[in-house]
Formats: sequence, structure tokens, C-alpha cells
Amino acid sequence: MRIARIVALGLAVWLSASAVSAEVVRQIEFHGLQALAEETVRFYLGLEEGKELDEAALSANLRALWDRRLVDDVRIEKEPVEDGVKLIVTIVERPILRSIDYEGLKRLSRTDISERIAKDQIGIREGDPLDLGELKRLEAAIEEMYRDKGYRFAEASYQLEQISPTERRVLFTIDEAEKVRIGDIDFQGNEVIGNMRLHWKMKKTKETNLLWRMLKKDIYNPATVQEDLTKVKEAYRAIGYKDVIVEDPILSTTGKGGKRRLKLEIPIDEG
Repeated sequence: MRIARIVALGLAVWLSASAVSAEVVRQIEFHGLQALAEETVRFYLGLEEGKELDEAALSANLRALWDRRLVDDVRIEKEPVEDGVKLIVTIVERPILRSIDYEGLKRLSRTDISERIAKDQIGIREGDPLDLGELKRLEAAIEEMYRDKGYRFAEASYQLEQISPTERRVLFTIDEAEKVRIGDIDFQGNEVIGNMRLHWKMKKTKETNLLWRMLKKDIYNPATVQEDLTKVKEAYRAIGYKDVIVEDPILSTTGKGGKRRLKLEIPIDEG
């Protein structure tokens, strides 16, 4: 018996070559349902025995179901039966996030991460369906939070642990690494103002030595670097160079382990 696939893998639509006239749905069979109730899926898909099959409406309903992030995949096949068709609906549900834990947190707290989740509107919440894309967003956000604190080489990764067929635990493992100290600040393209004066304008960003190490000004911090680059621009504008462009630093590293240092190359177009 020939089965015509209507929707599969990413909600693409295939129409049976023989489907010229409207077909009546006589039977609906569901597979793969665990946490979701059959009535819920029927409601979202707009399926009911005795109704004509509207494939355009079904496709739109599938997309709406997909947008609710309840499922990872939907496959609908139709099989001819007497006076109509039988629909076979196979669902792959998204597991529920039961808990999320962190190992290796020292310089950040769970509160810090929770606040970042809220700020960036990352779709991660215990009790909700698990979204791997949102986990990737959280992973990147954690690493960015560490970079902002000067831990440029901190890494975050996560593992999924199965609690039950429908539930998962997420465990983030954090390798904070060490703060990276600035070994060299190199201005490029400056002629009107010399290197020494530009270094002096960088009040919060210094090349490492004993004094700057004690004052913690040799730690790379994107926020304070931007403040100092603004000071460099102001120095140029104060002497009439209104069109000066000071670009973001190009970062590179030298050395390894505890001797690893960061080099900042700062391009300047004096205008």
C-alpha cells in the first residue's frame, strides 16, 4: 500500500501526485508522544476525523507548533483508506530541562549567570522544553562574562544527562584559566602624537610591570580599554584632529602558561 509523505524533517511539504481532489481524514494515529498529550497535538495541528485534509493549513499549523519549541521533529504520512486517508503522525519531543548546574564557578556566581540569562533573554528555564540553540547562547554568554573580567581564555562547555526518557539535566563545566596580562601596547599610524604620550593617555590599560600588576591595570578588560581609546581620541581632537579614527585593538598572544601575555595593536588614522 503506497504511503504519501506530507511533512517530514524540518516541516517541508510533499504533495502526493495523485492528490487532486480534497481528501477526508478518516483515521489519525500518533507515535512518539511522551510528555505531550494526544489532544494537545490534535489541537495544535488542527486535525480531526471526518474533516477534509487542508495541507496548506496543516503546514501553517506545523510551523506554529515548531515555533512553540515543544518538538524536535514532526513527520506526517498519509495512507489511503476507504473514503479518505489515514494520517500517521510521528513526534520527536524536546526533553524537559529538569535542572541546570555549574562546576568550576569561582569568579562568577549563579546569580551573575541568572541575571545575564534575563538580560539577554536566553530561553533557558527549568521545567521548559530544552533548546540546544539556547544552551549554545548561554555557553557563549558565560565565556563573554569571563572575558569582561580579564579571563580571556576561560572556556565553558556543557553535558546533557538523562534523568528520565523525557527529562534532562544540564551540567556546565567552567575552566576559568588565568587572567591574561598585557605585555605590549603598540600604536600604529600615529605621527602627530608620539607613543609615550599615547601610553600616558591610556590611564587604565598598561603594559605589565610590578607597579601596574599591583594596581591591576595590566589586565585586559574590554570596557576599560574602550574608555582609554576614547581618551586617545580626545587627545587628538584637542589639537584639531577632529576626524581621527582610533580602531579597536587587534589582539594576539605570546608565550605559554603563566608567561602568556597579550599584545594590543591599536590602528590610528589621524585624518
